[in-house]
Amino acid sequence: MSKNCKVTLEIEAIEEQWRTESAELVTAVARLQDENKRLRRTINAPADGTSAPPSPAREHDQEVLSRLSSTAEKQRATLRNQESQLQEKQQLIDSKKGKKGAFMGGGSHPCTRLPPTP
Repeated sequence: MSKNCKVTLEIEAIEEQWRTESAELVTAVARLQDENKRLRRTINAPADGTSAPPSPAREHDQEVLSRLSSTAEKQRATLRNQESQLQEKQQLIDSKKGKKGAFMGGGSHPCTRLPPTP
């Protein structure tokens, strides 16, 4: 391949890369212009409660908040369930302690008394 041909191929590759980058930048500019229009509508919206459609960032924040709220509610339900199970187990322990005390003679004899459990 001649030096002239290599230079031509390099220039074509550079031009193709430039076209691709230019197209990406044009797309980014168009997206930013749309976002800018939405923001202007939001700023200029009347204060009577009507508002412009939510921005993508606000929608994302709302989705995250919704997921966090859902997770928190699930954790609350799990905690309530575990608390209920703990209360049932405590009642079972108390009941067994009462039966043990009755079996040991109600604790009336000092030699049969066991030290309290912590």
